[in-house]
Amino acid sequence: MGGIPKNYRTEVLNPTTDNPDKICEGLMAVGEAACVSVHGLID
Repeated sequence: MGGIPKNYRTEVLNPTTDNPDKICEGLMAVGEAACVSVHGLID
């Protein structure tokens, strides 16, 4: 499965070779794109 790379906070990621978890500042994934398969996880 593919989709928008994001973290569990729905922040969109812009991975680089140096930082695979680099956040794209100010961009959030919402709706179906925000599904990160944590269904009710509270951190």
